[in-house]
Amino acid sequence: MVNEKFLVEDTYKPIIKDILGIEGFTNIKEMPRHSLFDFIANKGENVVFIEAKSRSPAAKTQTFVITKKKLERLSELKAKTNCEVYLIFINKHGHKTVTLQDFLDRKTDMKPLQIVTAKGKDTGSFIVWQFDSKNIRWHHEQQNKTKTKNEIPSKRLHAIRLTKEQAKTFTRHFYLRIDYEATVVELNEGRNVFVEGITRQTAHFASKKLTEMMNKNIVYAASIFTLRTGEILKGYLFTVA
Repeated sequence: MVNEKFLVEDTYKPIIKDILGIEGFTNIKEMPRHSLFDFIANKGENVVFIEAKSRSPAAKTQTFVITKKKLERLSELKAKTNCEVYLIFINKHGHKTVTLQDFLDRKTDMKPLQIVTAKGKDTGSFIVWQFDSKNIRWHHEQQNKTKTKNEIPSKRLHAIRLTKEQAKTFTRHFYLRIDYEATVVELNEGRNVFVEGITRQTAHFASKKLTEMMNKNIVYAASIFTLRTGEILKGYLFTVA
């Protein structure tokens, strides 16, 4: 499945590079996906960081949304490195390049672009369980939900009841976000990773990111674990295919 967000970003990147070149930036280099900022470049003799925000021409709204958390992290980056941070906004109406500080101080007229600073959604805390897959067996259950008369989609579930001894092999961690580096370590050690309380969309994104990080095919499946105590855990299980 094509990630539309990445498709829009990749479409605009060459255009953004051209704009930055015209505006006096040199040695422009792209950063990896999921980095805090999108480009690193030189402005004169100084190294600068650039965060790009883009909107697809086909999008219903051309309004940009940038979260307060993102602005705080960029401000911390500037303070720690003593390097200037720039923001560039581009959509079908045009583009604007502004320093982070001028944007925060509202010293630059951003018209005709419309930009909203949002608090951002709290993704909550994820509960991650890591366990030795060799010591635990599961059975499959098929769960069907009817959407229409002609369509009966299925959802594959890994279901298991754990004994006290099996439950002891679980290691429980709390994260505000999934700790991908720790997850990579567990998967490389031959242990599966079960994440409780995430959506299918998050699980899909996580499997793609883990696949890129490990250069291995990481798959996920909806899973239910019932502990001997009666506690039921629902989430997604990540394994090396």
